[in-house]
Amino acid sequence: MKKILLIATVLVLFLFSCSKDNQYARRITGEWTVDKAEKYNFNTSTGQWVLDANASINNPGTIILTNDNKNKEKTSSFPYTNPATVEFNHNFIYNFYSGDFYWSVDLGNDNDLKMITFMFEDPNTSLYIYTSFSIVENSKKSLTWYYFADTNEGMDNGTQYKWVLSLSKL
Repeated sequence: MKKILLIATVLVLFLFSCSKDNQYARRITGEWTVDKAEKYNFNTSTGQWVLDANASINNPGTIILTNDNKNKEKTSSFPYTNPATVEFNHNFIYNFYSGDFYWSVDLGNDNDLKMITFMFEDPNTSLYIYTSFSIVENSKKSLTWYYFADTNEGMDNGTQYKWVLSLSKL
């Protein structure tokens, strides 16, 4: 009886010791198909996002997120250590195209912000390139990611646009 109680206690402590970021990283691990990528431009006169139907892409590719249980583990020169493979048939997001990346998620202080960041080392410059997406909606089988370019989520600072990626788990 004492053995069972000890094992149960250790198991409960282990489960509760995992960070929310790591738990979420495990949840979204897997192969995701990008069903649709829609580009929206920010209209500064109306303050609204407007769909650019000519730039929308159906089925642009897949994203494979592998979880090595190292979310946000800082080691040597790689701040992101979970591997990812991106296979896109269109290069539509700057510095985010087909290839191998590392990724990490961040839920913010109160689980109010969900963000996934991808990183790779540019072989030409040896610099790390980061691309981040806000995770707006999620379930076990679908995700919606926002990528904001040249904008601070709608603030007027030049050419503003965002990509909205709709993903479903394979």
